[in-house]
Amino acid sequence: MKFGIYENKLELFDGEALHGDEQRDKMLLMLVYNTGLQHFIDLLPEESKKY
Repeated sequence: MKFGIYENKLELFDGEALHGDEQRDKMLLMLVYNTGLQHFIDLLPEESKKY
């Protein structure tokens, strides 16, 4: 995976921004940690919040 910090881009590999479940999980946890869980939930569509 390539990430240009000043370019603000992720390079896609076979149509995926992250390779494998482990990298994807780590990125998701990092993003939720940085934004906060409540902010993440607020961004979800209403139909996702019903469950």
